[in-house]
Amino acid sequence: MAAGLKLVGHSKYDYGGGRNLTDIHHHRFDCSSFVRYCYGKAGVTLGDLDSVTTYTLATMGHQVKFQNMKRGDIFFFTNARGQVNSHVAIYLGDNLFLHDHGQSDTGGVGITSLNAPSWRQETNGLVRRLIN
Repeated sequence: MAAGLKLVGHSKYDYGGGRNLTDIHHHRFDCSSFVRYCYGKAGVTLGDLDSVTTYTLATMGHQVKFQNMKRGDIFFFTNARGQVNSHVAIYLGDNLFLHDHGQSDTGGVGITSLNAPSWRQETNGLVRRLIN
């Protein structure tokens, strides 16, 4: 998470970004490639550079209950249009999460509170623990 936290406010959201070395060098990510980047910087490989999506992340690790989420777990959202697992974030603890989204306060990589109704209502309960 340290690598991701360094990008808060310094990386704008780029749908489909983060799937080649040029994008990564320029810190252009979407939500799933951002998660892959953060875990990769911690030495955890989540798949090939061009293949990680919210849908592949939703099958990795093991599932835990939303109320048992711990720092470093990833969790998913279903957007207002009903698209399941349309967004993924990393839980920081204390109801805060790290993510890359065009509607975050920074327009990209940011820290957001689960207490914000607009975000809380879109969580879908799917939480994956990728490392123990």
